[in-house]
Amino acid sequence: MRSIGELRGRRDESLPMLPGYRPFRQFADSLGRRARALHLIGEINDRRGDIKDARVAFASARVATAELLTRAPEDPQRLWDHAQSVYWNGYIDWQYGDTVGAERAFAEYGRLAKKLSAIDPSNPEWLAEVGYA
Repeated sequence: MRSIGELRGRRDESLPMLPGYRPFRQFADSLGRRARALHLIGEINDRRGDIKDARVAFASARVATAELLTRAPEDPQRLWDHAQSVYWNGYIDWQYGDTVGAERAFAEYGRLAKKLSAIDPSNPEWLAEVGYA
């Protein structure tokens, strides 16, 4: 098991967040794994109080999940993944004091959560998202 310090030191090698990075060239599965890894990195950075790096990770994850949602707009997993990206971006906007950005993100998060619960109203995880939104 690697320490957080080791992971932080390797993140730039394993998950490039370069301006020229093009997620549309990746296969959906690898792009989904990348987005989940970026969510984890963002959460770790946020818990450490490093909201600058958290914002970079969450923004990169949002680009990836938006691309995946574009490819499969009715896929519940893609909706779920993108909803998580939208939530975390809104949360970071709120931490930065960007209430307009946070409000916009949380409204989109609520819309995605309602869409998920409409697809499968018996899924407790998706119903909980509506409550969180």
